[in-house]
Amino acid sequence: MKKWIFITFVAFAACNSDETNSTNANVDSVRTDSLAVATQSGENCYAWAIGKDTATLFIKSEDTVVTGDLQYKWAEKDNSNGMLKGAKRGDLIVAYYTFVSEGKTSVRQVVFRTQGVDLVEGYGDVVTIRDTVQFKNIDKLQYQDDRAFIKGICAEK
Repeated sequence: MKKWIFITFVAFAACNSDETNSTNANVDSVRTDSLAVATQSGENCYAWAIGKDTATLFIKSEDTVVTGDLQYKWAEKDNSNGMLKGAKRGDLIVAYYTFVSEGKTSVRQVVFRTQGVDLVEGYGDVVTIRDTVQFKNIDKLQYQDDRAFIKGICAEK
């Protein structure tokens, strides 16, 4: 399954390398040595691709603090691109994602569960507190294993 996602991601990136995105134009080429570069810089890179939808996550952790960049490219929806900051809690990364979509800056909570060396994003009921969307109960999140962020398969930042 992981090999299929990798092949799909590489094929999609190669076919769309001429497209430009005004918010992040330098994310369109596939990095062939992404794992080595990520390891050297202290960052880990993760990505998934399903159909024409893709997501890329670069994270760096020091002790329990996690920071990084997260980008979603949707074929039929608005893209989002931004930074996350949070903490490790057991096998979870709980963070706040500050992103730009349609020219508007928003904040939402994201949770990733480790699955081997990969990460799986959690989904569940949310509430809005002030201007931030966050989960009602992190312990009741659902995880889409078919959308695992695969370690080491990333487009350049």
